[in-house]
Amino acid sequence: RAADAFSSVPYCDVYFEGYTGANGTTYALQVYFRQSDKAPLNASIVGGSGASMWVVFSNNAGNPITGLTVDTSARTITFTNKVLTGSAGETATVNGTVSFPANATGTAGCGV
Repeated sequence: RAADAFSSVPYCDVYFEGYTGANGTTYALQVYFRQSDKAPLNASIVGGSGASMWVVFSNNAGNPITGLTVDTSARTITFTNKVLTGSAGETATVNGTVSFPANATGTAGCGV
């Protein structure tokens, strides 16, 4: 993504949806990271649907956040005890690694 109101420099947006957790809930995961140095800028998880939908997230107004790393060569995002918080105070702690497919737009900084 081009620089915008969220980030003053170009950044990448990795979005997964339709993943089912062990509890049967379907989730979506979104991570933004800078193209230049892979610094994570945002992480969000959406669960449920309709009236029971919820969102937890971490961002710092376009500045780097901690608790996750992005490896575009391996096309992975690793979470290390990353706490995400919702607007109503709910929290989720995320651990583990997810992989993502090659970037369809061909932007090298996003994991071609």
